[in-house]
Amino acid sequence: MFVKKKYSQGAGIIFYKKENDQILVALGLRRGGRQAGFWSYAGGNLDATDKSYYDCAIREAGEEFFNHKQSLFNLIPPENMTPGKRVGINVYFIRWDAYFVDVSNIPVVFERQKSEIGDIRWFNIKHLPPKTHLLIRYEIWLARISGYFN
Repeated sequence: MFVKKKYSQGAGIIFYKKENDQILVALGLRRGGRQAGFWSYAGGNLDATDKSYYDCAIREAGEEFFNHKQSLFNLIPPENMTPGKRVGINVYFIRWDAYFVDVSNIPVVFERQKSEIGDIRWFNIKHLPPKTHLLIRYEIWLARISGYFN
């Protein structure tokens, strides 16, 4: 079992694709809680079943963007699902890892979890919606300058 610390810990996956010389990221519109009305990637807090932050990210993406139908992950080649493309935020009371997964040229169809996600859309990384959390903007910016989208 992965040891959970007393501060907020979690992880998520940022699905991205290259299309018409643009980089697009999939974001979901949050329905409830403190982030209601904000656009976010699939992610959430660690739980007792998670062995790592990466396991948490896979579980959360399956729950929120694929509605527990993990079989849809089979469309994504294993080399695209490696934890190598990661941006970690670890400040004061937050530890959050965002993993970047390239789904270019893969027929991925998102099936949102209706209780948590109101809609899922693709957004250009240069033109994210106004109600995108600051940390998400920061993680995408870090991935951009790190060359993850090349």
